[in-house]
Amino acid sequence: MKKEVRTILRRRAEILARVPEPEQSITSATEIVEFIISSGRYGIEVSEIREVYSFKDYTPLPGAPPFIKGVLNVRGQIIPAIAPDIFFGLPHNGIKELDKAIILGNNRVEAGLLIGNIIGTRRVPVSSIHEVPPLISVINRKYLAGITDDNTLILNGLVILEDERLIVNEGIN
Repeated sequence: MKKEVRTILRRRAEILARVPEPEQSITSATEIVEFIISSGRYGIEVSEIREVYSFKDYTPLPGAPPFIKGVLNVRGQIIPAIAPDIFFGLPHNGIKELDKAIILGNNRVEAGLLIGNIIGTRRVPVSSIHEVPPLISVINRKYLAGITDDNTLILNGLVILEDERLIVNEGIN
């Protein structure tokens, strides 16, 4: 019986000692958060998102551009609340049941995109992300990182944060 036990243990050790074959390269897929803006399907890479924040309300900000709906208080940090449909020049259906903000951030600025309908997250093979064709002019192409095979437009969060319209230096007279 000891010989059987040793044989079993030896087989287990051989199996555990094998170097696993990589299923896919880490760079062969990216994870995105999918959501709806003005009846279109959009996504942002998870690596560009600081967090998805649930909120009950935002504070209006007088004198701000129309796409800045106000500010969010995210655990004591004040973050501009952006209506992405207005920001991108899409049809604005009014603010309905917005309850999520996708918080984007870099080392200079942070902003929250007000989203009402987050679909979820999913992994997208890099091979299924393509350059946006010129015929698709829903929003300015500079904000787009690509389009998936199922027509989800992937936004470039870093370009959004670098938009000069987010810098408000206007005083109230």
